Amino acid sequence: MLGARDDAHAVALWLQARAGNAHTLRAYRRRAEHLLLWCLHECHIGLTEMRAADCMRYRQWLTTLGRLSPAEWQAAGWRVDTRHWLASHKAIRRDSPDWRPFDGPLSAGTVTQELRVVKALFAYLLRAGYLTHQAWSQQDRAAQVAQVPQPTPLAGHDGHPVRRYAERSLDSAQWAWLIDGIAPNGDDREARLAVVLWLGYACGLRAAEMLSLTLGSLQPHPGGWHLQVLGRSGKWRSVPLPTAARDAVLVYLAKVGIGQPDILQAAGDMRDGDSINSDSLGHSPLLRAQRGRRSLGRQAPSSPLRYSTLYTCLKAYLARRADALDAHDALAAAKLRLASTHWLRHTCASLALRSGVTMAAVQQVLGHASMQSTSQYLPALQDPLQTAMASFTALSQARP
Repeated sequence: MLGARDDAHAVALWLQARAGNAHTLRAYRRRAEHLLLWCLHECHIGLTEMRAADCMRYRQWLTTLGRLSPAEWQAAGWRVDTRHWLASHKAIRRDSPDWRPFDGPLSAGTVTQELRVVKALFAYLLRAGYLTHQAWSQQDRAAQVAQVPQPTPLAGHDGHPVRRYAERSLDSAQWAWLIDGIAPNGDDREARLAVVLWLGYACGLRAAEMLSLTLGSLQPHPGGWHLQVLGRSGKWRSVPLPTAARDAVLVYLAKVGIGQPDILQAAGDMRDGDSINSDSLGHSPLLRAQRGRRSLGRQAPSSPLRYSTLYTCLKAYLARRADALDAHDALAAAKLRLASTHWLRHTCASLALRSGVTMAAVQQVLGHASMQSTSQYLPALQDPLQTAMASFTALSQARP
């Protein structure tokens, strides 16, 4: 029924049917690609040949990748060396000979996500008649957990796992260092970088949400500007655009030849229901890829920014700011090197909750379907044992 020529074509047809937006498409494609590469290079089999034992081995491979020494990896029976799977850093283009499928060991949560997507792929291919059996349903889940070692999550003093979202965020001083590095009189690329930082920090947007913004997404109001944002689930939400973020947007648009009258016209087009005419100003992208200024007699940039460009530019800037911070605070510098666009979203939520913004308000800004998702950004409470030991050591250092 599927009409697929081979495994890669079958996966492409599944992505076309399953992925509802660019973010989902990118995540599903990456995880399906991991499985295809593993089958091809590690096991020399196709998807139709996978059995329950292969599924268990794939789970074990994902769990231990990057966590074993070369000798341990070879002793485990894996054919392909880890240096062919793991990249030295994230900001490597796919067309580079240094590109690798993974940029580091996978956490337990990431392994779970990888397997969830793979199981959905197999279920779809079974329904479509491409597979004759569902290898993943033939395993006993309890046996998997017993046989495959899982990384132990970090635990707090109360025995509960530490909230990873709160950890993968910047504090106010680190954010200030980050935004202070933007040159106020830089070119349009520098101004675009400032917009990306503010959209993540002040509005909590995902990278895919930033890239989907148009001029019509800007909604000027006397009481404050808002953004109309298309979320991951295909639902629209209105997000306040704070003054600093709005000013960064206006500076950037002015550098690419778009003034406030154009913004007002674009907002008016969208309010008038101009959704059929895709050539209207309201549908032109907010973040743009091409460079150029009218003052130099060149056409203003008009093509939309791609995710790879956004990611690469931000990671390069984070690395530069980390290098400048190394001599003063090596720990904070290391954190900046790990950061990404999604860390800005985490920072928005964590600092907002810490400053007293209600969880319901943060949930609305982030576009979470449930309060449980928002609660993961709650700042961790101070460890009572750490506090007690700090008091003890302070007393022991006291001099009569």
